[in-house]
Amino acid sequence: MPPEAINDGVAERLARTPRRYCNYRIHYNRRESQAQRVGGVSALRIGIPISALGLVVAALATKIEPSGGAANLVTDHLGWVLAWIGLWFPLDQLLFNPLAYGRESRVLHLLASAEIEISPHSPAAGGSLH
Repeated sequence: MPPEAINDGVAERLARTPRRYCNYRIHYNRRESQAQRVGGVSALRIGIPISALGLVVAALATKIEPSGGAANLVTDHLGWVLAWIGLWFPLDQLLFNPLAYGRESRVLHLLASAEIEISPHSPAAGGSLH
């Protein structure tokens, strides 16, 4: 900062802005993380029946003769794919999506508690600011 703009309270006034922003984002991240978890639980209402259907199809594939035939193979794989798809999105929303908000919040906590140091700005020798 220009030397004439520096006084006793400037560091605290300048530190307030990033601290307020960091606190805002931390609260936002907390709400979004909770929303992701609620969305994951809601997605289970659709995902569990799809997974159950996939497991039923995979179980029925064991009864198709011949056991190594193309119909058996396709039905078995289709059943396992349905079982996986039904659980993948809900579990992703419940377990992994909230992690990004937690990482950002940890960094924001560090930034909010950072010490702001104000020093006078001295232009380069022979140069002028435009």
